[in-house]
Amino acid sequence: MNEYKLDESSFIGGWYIPESCCDELLETYKNNESKWENGAVGYGESLDNNIKKSTEFIISKENHNYYLKNYLEHLTDVLDNYKLKFPYCGAIADIVNTWSIYRNIKIQHYKPGEGFYKWHCENDGYGDNKRRHLAFMTYLNSVEDGGTEFYHQKIKIPCKKGLTLIWPSAWTHLHRGVINNEKEKTIITGWYEFYEWRISR
Repeated sequence: MNEYKLDESSFIGGWYIPESCCDELLETYKNNESKWENGAVGYGESLDNNIKKSTEFIISKENHNYYLKNYLEHLTDVLDNYKLKFPYCGAIADIVNTWSIYRNIKIQHYKPGEGFYKWHCENDGYGDNKRRHLAFMTYLNSVEDGGTEFYHQKIKIPCKKGLTLIWPSAWTHLHRGVINNEKEKTIITGWYEFYEWRISR
């Protein structure tokens, strides 16, 4: 699995999954138009086009294997590589809690000029969002000047088809989309989340 090299101090990992898998996911999105939704933000799932504008196909946990079996196999390989690079992401967490992909995975489509405009992190401390441990995202097509910018790391990652990123979900990894006003972008994204306490006091 080819790696997109990033400084280890960023705690962001990047590896490429096969482009054929991206094509499958794009077809999945296109074939489920009746299930498309406007992209919402925050724990309350509010619609605010000044913060984010997108169209999404939200895939529930119960449907992961039906729609995403091939993708999840490649994503597991990416996570395994991330754990090799940052072994304590699992070791420390596993002492306290177990974690996995626990809820929805989203295919998000951005038309020209659309995107997640505001700086944000995936774990904002509200509701179930505070369970989020690691975020993941795969670019399903390539767009010049259309990637993701991380605030504290001062990194701008390009939108390259198949590139799959994993990063910590907390405030240390504020990020936002790089907006392209001429081309569309599609990604798939979700979270590894804590879900079961294992230490007794």
